[in-house]
Amino acid sequence: MVKDFTDPNIKRDYLFYNGQTVEADLAYAEIYSYAKKTIHVIDNYISLKTFVLLKSVSAGVRVTVFSDNVNHGLHPTELADFKREYQMLTLP
Repeated sequence: MVKDFTDPNIKRDYLFYNGQTVEADLAYAEIYSYAKKTIHVIDNYISLKTFVLLKSVSAGVRVTVFSDNVNHGLHPTELADFKREYQMLTLP
């Protein structure tokens, strides 16, 4: 069955994951939880929501975020608070 994603009544925060339509947040959190060593996130629209999803990362997994959005959509205080609590995060 194919869903009509042009219908304005259908929520837009879904993606296809493992052959099923899944809420994007759930899929990202699950994907992040599978990582064993490193995660690289490339996101020019990064927000606090991204960091909330990264909380599902296992201990010892290094996370590197590449983004131009710090100081624009993401407040530096939000970033600093997250980095203080979750020290696995780096921003080059």
